[in-house]
Amino acid sequence: MTWRSGRSKIRLARDGARFFLIILKIATFFSPFRVFFPLSLLSFLLGTGYYAYTYFTERRFTNWRMGRVDLDRINAGMVLKYSEKPRLDPFQVSGRVAIALLQDVMEAALIVG
Repeated sequence: MTWRSGRSKIRLARDGARFFLIILKIATFFSPFRVFFPLSLLSFLLGTGYYAYTYFTERRFTNWRMGRVDLDRINAGMVLKYSEKPRLDPFQVSGRVAIALLQDVMEAALIVG
């Protein structure tokens, strides 16, 4: 048995990518459910997992709706609890502080509508 001499013309990255694309095209043409169902199931499970993570870690639902805060009913003590000044500047507080203030406002039932 003699060994061949010379170099191979097959390139792993270029020809492998072409081969993979051909196989993927054939699979999606003849049996798209086998290709797209696992991808959609993975996407659904990732979304559900993220929803569960935010619900259990932050105790928040992702489908909150807008409301209007009655500023006449907010006392200065509630604002001073989260801000250094009696007038709240939302650009001076962090996101966690702003969310904590909103949760206090919700618990005090100061949201209208």
